[in-house]
Order: sequence, then C-alpha cells, then structure tokens
Amino acid sequence: STMQGGGYQEHEAGTERLKAERAREKLVRMGLIGGFFLAVCMLVSLFYLSLGKPSPDRAGNSYKEANDLFAKGDKVAAEGKYREAIVLNPEHPFAWANLGNVLRDRGEGEEALECHLKARQLTPDRPRSAYNLGISLHGEGFYEAAEREYKHAIQLTGDSSAMVETIKGHMVLDLARVYSNLGVSYQAQGRLEEAAGAFDAALGHSAHNRAASLNLCNVLLPLRGAPEAIACFKDLVHRDPEFTQALGAAAGVFHLENHHREAASLYRRVLDIAPNNAAAEHGLAALSGDSGTAQAPAEYVRDMFDAYAPSFDLSLAELKYVSPTLLRQAVDLAVAPGGPAEKDWPAEKGPSSGKWRGMGAG
Repeated sequence: STMQGGGYQEHEAGTERLKAERAREKLVRMGLIGGFFLAVCMLVSLFYLSLGKPSPDRAGNSYKEANDLFAKGDKVAAEGKYREAIVLNPEHPFAWANLGNVLRDRGEGEEALECHLKARQLTPDRPRSAYNLGISLHGEGFYEAAEREYKHAIQLTGDSSAMVETIKGHMVLDLARVYSNLGVSYQAQGRLEEAAGAFDAALGHSAHNRAASLNLCNVLLPLRGAPEAIACFKDLVHRDPEFTQALGAAAGVFHLENHHREAASLYRRVLDIAPNNAAAEHGLAALSGDSGTAQAPAEYVRDMFDAYAPSFDLSLAELKYVSPTLLRQAVDLAVAPGGPAEKDWPAEKGPSSGKWRGMGAG
C-alpha cells in the first residue's frame, strides 16, 4: 500500500494478547520519554522567563527560522530550531507538529508519534493535527487508532476539499489524501471492502490521486478478482502513463494471469522510464526465458518482501496456515519428558540444556 503524507480472520488469542501487551509497553515507554522531554522544555522555558526574556516571541522566531531551513532542505538544522522553539514555548502546537514531521521522515517513529500526540492535545479542533497523528499511529502499527484519527480529520474538515479554504483560521486538508490513508489503514486491518470504498472516496475528491488510484487497483485483485483489477490497471496506466509504480504493478498482474505480451510491454515501459528497475528487469527476463537471470536480483527480493511484510500475518490467518502449529506440536511431543528426543540425545546441564528444544522450535 502507498501511504500519503502504505476481512481476514484474527490471529490466535495468544498472539493478539502478546501484540496488545507490546503495544501497551510501547505507548507507556513513549509517554515516559515524551513526559521527560516536556518537563525539560518547561523548566528551560521558566528559566528564560525568570530572566525577563519574552520566551513566546523568541519561540516564534525560532519556529520561523526552522520553517525556512526546512524549505531549503536542511532538515537537521530545522529539527534543532523546532526543538528550540518548543523549549522556549512548550505550548507551541505547530512546532510540535513540524518536529514530528521531521522525525517521522528520518525514521524516528516513536518520538514523532509523541510530538503529534502533543500537537493534537494543543489543537483538538485542527484537522491537520488529527491527520498527522493518524499517519504516525499507522507508522507504529496502531491501525485502528489511525483509522479513528483520519475519520476525525474528515469530520473536522467537512465537505470541502479545497486546500486554500480555512476553518477557524486553520488550513483545510485535502480530503483525497485523508481518504487514501484511511483506505490504507483499512487495508492493513484486512478490511478490503472498506478500503476500496475509502479509495473510491479519495478519487471522488481528486480523480488523479496516484496513491488512491494504485491502491484501489491493488485491493481489487483479492477482493473481486483479476478481471476487475486488470480493468482498473488498464485505465490507470492509460491516464497516467509515466506512473512507474502503476506500470510495474499492472505488469505483475498481467504476468500472473498469463497475459505475457501485455506484461512484457508494461515491463519495457517501466525500464524506459527507470532503466535500473530490478523488478521490471527480472519480470522481463522471466518472460523471455533468459536463463542468465534465474536468480532474482537482491533489490527485487528485498522490495517484494518489504511490500508484503505488513500483510504477511493476515495472509497466513486467511489461508488457515497451520504448518507451524503442527510442527510445534510434533516437536513438543518429541522432546517431552521421556520422549524420543531425550532418549536419543545425551542429557545436558547448564544454560545450554534447552538448545535442542530451541532448534526444534526454529
């Protein structure tokens, strides 16, 4: 899935409990880190106030400098200035929001989430605050919470999708982006029908939204079958012929459905635009029977697994994949007290005494 700024059966209860416990631990940890950072900001701000310096005004200056630095592409310096603005005025919502955006771009998802939570608390009626929080929640795997924030952003925005209009002095969000990301959150939860509806809504607000267009075609494949997905891809690549992601995805679907001539043509179009595209190179070589490329390029394998990773567990649940469970039961039976494994292997003592069990579980 393509995010803008990426139903099935549930997992076994034990797995869900473990995920919930880990999620709670992550939120508690982020809350402690964020609370400590906020306390430091407040202490420093009080220090400036005690010296008689206009802390809020200085914060505004730092915030403007940070925006200028960010516009010039100097995100490291911008981050420092946003932090400075927060130290001078811990109640500056836009400094919190933009710091969160910078941190998220840099891969610091947990701290970005804490920043967007703070911005959301300071500006509860600002659509963009809910939208930013939704993106950060999704990035940390809190898909249902992200869904709630996207819906709240839509509710606050109303029916308008014009970026130039304002509500209560705040810029209104582009609803196409919000609906597109809402669809991605549904998709991550395995709620494909709702995902398709959200992508359709996004395209209703902006017919040329690339992310929504591509994600809709992708979700139609498992939802309604190859014919509808192929029709969707044909329309997409016709109206957006330079969209390499769509060309590559369409080629893959044609390839899987044995429409080899169309697939080859699409792979070539991808390579015309991006000559080093590993997936297109591999797909075209596979169609031509080039034995010299029997092994898939590392970039292709990496990209394929990265793209599939978010939905891997959900796919196994949908397929009712039970091999790991059956293997686990067989291993447990084999290594039970007095079982074949203990009779065949010499007894061991010390920390390594469970290593055969570990190998079996692996």
